Amino acid sequence: MTHELEVWLYTAHIGTLQLFNGRLSFSYAPNWLTHSDVGKITARYSAHAPIQTTILPTVP
Repeated sequence: MTHELEVWLYTAHIGTLQLFNGRLSFSYAPNWLTHSDVGKITARYSAHAPIQTTILPTVP
């Protein structure tokens, strides 16, 4: 079974956190990747999730 959590920063949808078979992954929302402040905001809050369109796997 897959569990999903939608991630928001105020009114902006950032992406989706998924738990599948005991593993976490994160994918950025397509609209977030085109947001004008994506670089400034993501760099400030995310040290381990680089901005990319593919699903980010669990870090061992």
